[in-house]
Amino acid sequence: MQTVIKPKDSSRSQKFVTYPYQALEESVTNSLYHRDYREWEPVVITIEPQGITIQNVGGPDRSISAADISRCEILVSKRYRNRRLGEYLKELDLTEGRSTGIPTIQNVLENNGSPRAAVVTDEERTFFRITIPCHEAAGNIIADIAHKDGTLKASKRGSLKTALQSAPETALQIINEIRNNPNATLSEIAEKIGVSRRWIASNMKHLQDTGVVKRVGPNKGGHWEIIGK
Repeated sequence: MQTVIKPKDSSRSQKFVTYPYQALEESVTNSLYHRDYREWEPVVITIEPQGITIQNVGGPDRSISAADISRCEILVSKRYRNRRLGEYLKELDLTEGRSTGIPTIQNVLENNGSPRAAVVTDEERTFFRITIPCHEAAGNIIADIAHKDGTLKASKRGSLKTALQSAPETALQIINEIRNNPNATLSEIAEKIGVSRRWIASNMKHLQDTGVVKRVGPNKGGHWEIIGK
């Protein structure tokens, strides 16, 4: 997701993305290039609110020091797995084959205003995990959208309960009649339930106002639709 912000104290707008595409491309390519294909465990990509993690079995070669791994900068190995696969990836312009993957990831994250990527492995070097952090401002925007969306959905879920509390028996009967026949008129519903058309019209308006039922199409030829679940 691309976001543009215009600061109050600057004439220039700020443009950034949730995740730079190149950072994700490099991370996924590296995980496929360097994984241990003698193990049947797949590459696992985990998407969470704070970042995207890519993990593969088979950690970095022991010729790469723990200090270099913790710095998460250029990782130069004396031995490489899957050299033939690396050649194919290079022909597809998915990798350069010069140990520039991690520096490229860090550079594009820095240019985007995102935090640095983090790399984790264990002492036995059985796995390699890199986390691409979400841009902080973009993460706040997404969280705000999710909160508003969740509030709206909760409101819709509660609308049916509110309607039933205010007119429980009639509201439930109307909903059941609509389920049985969405094309039913107010007069037909009133006759089925055994009450006046005016009483049905009043309860139907309440169901519409609370977002439980809506009218689709004109009064003649249209139909009723239940929104609240």
